[in-house]
Amino acid sequence: VANQKGGVGKTATAVNLAAGLALLGRRVLLVDLDAQMNATSTLGDRQLTPSIAEVLIDGLPLDTATWPTGRADLVLVPGSIRMAGYTPAALDAVGAALRPVREAYAHVILDCPPSLEGVTPSALAACDEVIVPVQCEYLALEGLTRLLAALDGLSEARGGAVQVRYLLTMFD
Repeated sequence: VANQKGGVGKTATAVNLAAGLALLGRRVLLVDLDAQMNATSTLGDRQLTPSIAEVLIDGLPLDTATWPTGRADLVLVPGSIRMAGYTPAALDAVGAALRPVREAYAHVILDCPPSLEGVTPSALAACDEVIVPVQCEYLALEGLTRLLAALDGLSEARGGAVQVRYLLTMFD
């Protein structure tokens, strides 16, 4: 779930989608990549460690950073303030971290920070689909051009396009 604009409903979308899929009996892994850690505080405790930072920055295996949420079939990889300013050395960093655990989950949902820099390109390169929450206002639509350009560039780098879905949010 990605958009370079903040406050559009990325985390709310990621958390609610993960919870809804889990309610359907689908095993879901929610990965909080945002240094603000709002998905983590919604589903768990802000102090959970190891977190995604220990996986991506320190090289721990992802399965050591998974935490139960108290909800059946929903597992969390918590966020960390250490993700602020983190840029992976390789575009495949998130994909490589996820690879060993992907088969254990029906769905892996990545809650991205509000940026097209840092960890977001690596998350987009690792995904099969991206959900883009978009506020129903002109300026929000105008800002989508940067995201679409970034996705086009990633399509070339990863050797195929990512399925893009738009979710209109905050409709009045």
